[in-house]
Amino acid sequence: MKQPHKLQSKGFTLIEVLVAVVVLSIGLLGLAGMQLAGLQNNQSALYRSIATYQAWDMADRLRANSVGIDDGSYDNRAGNPAIDNCISVGCTTAQLASYDISTWNADNDSLLPGGTGTVCRDSDLSTDACEIGGTRFAIRISWVDDRTRQDDPDGGVNRFLYTVQP
Repeated sequence: MKQPHKLQSKGFTLIEVLVAVVVLSIGLLGLAGMQLAGLQNNQSALYRSIATYQAWDMADRLRANSVGIDDGSYDNRAGNPAIDNCISVGCTTAQLASYDISTWNADNDSLLPGGTGTVCRDSDLSTDACEIGGTRFAIRISWVDDRTRQDDPDGGVNRFLYTVQP
């Protein structure tokens, strides 16, 4: 019986090691991609949690100023109007509603990237516009999320809707 020549198998182990390194590298790149996607989704979940908290905050403000609700001070309110501090000085219910919207939107802007909010009585919740009427209030919060695809028709803007009937 003839023994195989040692020169024929020279370098075979080196090729096996190189293939193993390539397979391991591809696996580690996939793992890094999954880790990055998980971090981005965690950030989006945090923003959604903040929006939920902010909506509850405005619902509590509405419930605390029932006279302001009855006289229409919260109907179709948006933006960040300048108003004096109603905590340290007395305010009318309309001024308190303006203060609530102002401080709430300032918080939206500081807690969410590009965060804005609107409050209105809305009879049709299927659109983003406020249809004046109805007994329920629509609290809408929007913010820009980098995770959202930029070719999205909304341009990466997320929206959160919360309804309350105080």
